[in-house]
Amino acid sequence: MSSTSKKHSNFVSEPMRNKRVTEVPGIGGTYGDRLSSRGYGQARDVLGQYLTVKGDEKPFRDFVMSNAGANSKSTGECYQAMKQWTDNFM
Repeated sequence: MSSTSKKHSNFVSEPMRNKRVTEVPGIGGTYGDRLSSRGYGQARDVLGQYLTVKGDEKPFRDFVMSNAGANSKSTGECYQAMKQWTDNFM
């Protein structure tokens, strides 16, 4: 990404710990509520799905879209955040 948001910068620069799902770039209140209602209330839950698909962009973005109802821009932000976070910490 050529330009990143403050939310993205904060997310990828810190360990996962107990971050809420709404701390993930691309996931706001509405998408966060939808994910939480499906058992993905923590950022680490979404990270688990990213790792399950081995960082493959299409299935991960499909997961976010189908479970949060997220649009293409939001799924892209979420994917980029997970990719950069794993590059930084794993």
